[in-house]
Amino acid sequence: MHKGQMPRRKVMWEVVTVVVTIYAAIEIPLGMVFPVIRTATVLIVELLLTGFFAADLVYRYREACAQGPEARARYLKSWIWIDGLATIPFGTVIATPFRALRLLRLLRLVKLLRVSSAANRLKNVQIVNPSVVRMAVLMFWILLTAHFVAIGWIALDAVDPELVGSARYLQAIYWTSTTLTTIGYGDLTPVTAPQTIYTIFIQILGAGLYGFVIGNIASLIANIDVAKTQFREKLERINTFLRYRAIPADLQTRVNDYYEYLWNSRRGHEEATILDELPLSLRTQIAFHINSEIIEKVPIFQGAGEQLIRDVILNLQATVFLPDDYIVRKGETGREMYFISRGSVRVVSGDEQTVYATLTDGQFFGEIALLLATERTATIRANDYCDIYRLDQDTFNRIIERYPSFAEHIREHAEQRRQEMGL
Repeated sequence: MHKGQMPRRKVMWEVVTVVVTIYAAIEIPLGMVFPVIRTATVLIVELLLTGFFAADLVYRYREACAQGPEARARYLKSWIWIDGLATIPFGTVIATPFRALRLLRLLRLVKLLRVSSAANRLKNVQIVNPSVVRMAVLMFWILLTAHFVAIGWIALDAVDPELVGSARYLQAIYWTSTTLTTIGYGDLTPVTAPQTIYTIFIQILGAGLYGFVIGNIASLIANIDVAKTQFREKLERINTFLRYRAIPADLQTRVNDYYEYLWNSRRGHEEATILDELPLSLRTQIAFHINSEIIEKVPIFQGAGEQLIRDVILNLQATVFLPDDYIVRKGETGREMYFISRGSVRVVSGDEQTVYATLTDGQFFGEIALLLATERTATIRANDYCDIYRLDQDTFNRIIERYPSFAEHIREHAEQRRQEMGL
């Protein structure tokens, strides 16, 4: 497991904690306005919630202790009070007709802070778009707020007394949605002074919430795919240039096809640009991860040390070839070797009537060019879009000079190939 990656066990515990907390946040307020007989099922559910929250407290405490004294001290100063309040079984120890005392069950809702904490951590997970997470979290809090407001409306006896059960809740949600969204049809209105005061408060809350939500949703939608927006702006500048310079239509099409491929394969990012912005240590690790296997397959690199392989990888130049592009032509002097990362190429005769071979992902060609500046013996063309890495002879010679023993091995190998080819 990579350093900093959350263990699967911890992820699963976080997910279960969030689910149980959301259930408690929905069920506890409902139980306040829809009293039920203290049946065995209700008591079992209450005890299960208590047991899980107690287990969560123990789990969090042990995790903090495992991280060291400082983490343990931080937990004891902050989260333990929240986790501790959630473990108190108010629903089982308080069997009283006094509604004010029954409100103590709501103290368990402080556990919702754990949901906020989990959402903040999820924003840092690279596989999830942070804007999508923010949108989901925003919608969650809006729906939960509407639930709480509807519960308050029911508690004030503002719902039609002839309605029972889910019908009462549905009418309360209807009133809540029309009030929070500032629509206010007026078909459900307050009657008593408490109901009126509550309505005024919710109207003020709704006006602020409505503006906040609209502003945030607009911002989130605009930023949900920043890369695509930036890519489109870049493509528009390129097309403007092509039109200004009167580039032929077929060539403009090829340029746009190339950028479309670039977007579909790597979201418009140039690999070299991204790697150049990283520190050398990170750039080396990423490049080694991407290309080490393909380099080690090349015969002339077999037996080379890891550091030499890393130096070679760092000097590879990423290139994209379009369908039917010529990569090498028969008869030209070769000074580069190529490694196919993605795509396929065909090796053909000079007149392109005979196909000698088809090379695909992970294969290479032109290695003799690193040893001898000889004429190419065949033509190689791309079958489709190809991501290919190129290593030129001058760069290769500069690298191996830092490794005298390997350089001597290469010279011997080159001399052997020269004799075999009669040069």
